[in-house]
Amino acid sequence: MNTIISNYIVIVAISGVLNAILAILAYYKETDFAGVKPFIAIALTSAIYTFGFALELSGHSLEEISLFLKIEYLGMPFIAPSSLIMVLHFVGLERLINRRKIAALYTVPLITTLLVWTNEYHHLFYRSIYLRANTPSPLVDIVMGPWYIVHGCFTFGCMLASTILMLWQWNRMKRVYRRQMVTILT
Repeated sequence: MNTIISNYIVIVAISGVLNAILAILAYYKETDFAGVKPFIAIALTSAIYTFGFALELSGHSLEEISLFLKIEYLGMPFIAPSSLIMVLHFVGLERLINRRKIAALYTVPLITTLLVWTNEYHHLFYRSIYLRANTPSPLVDIVMGPWYIVHGCFTFGCMLASTILMLWQWNRMKRVYRRQMVTILT
């Protein structure tokens, strides 16, 4: 395997391990922060996505890489809505969170995961997946389907809403919490 790709796989895998450790530490840490559960969800789903991506990079065939893409989507679609919920807690708007809204917020990620895992039957997420020509190791290119665009808009919408909420609260936030806010924004 290409040394550059191998190095990249190691870096990505380390990122996955760090996310998993972060989730474990957050789970066992005593805290009053109500947003710790969404934070744990972010860390766990990021770890799943990251490990899936490392596996994707190590794949040797289109079939392997397609399976690893599916594994990525067990985690990735849930990161953005979990982040939005965590930010709502962080900026003091947890009153806006209830079971019905959480269920609605996770509907698109659940549909996305289902569509990714059944894509070969309907091609709503990927119109096609194919190996990129003339690369030192197997890499795939995709042609987006209509739900790919829906999912992308939803993900960026959650990220934009989180960013706007934090910037809206910037001047109201105590100075000591601003460094945390910058970390979250980053």
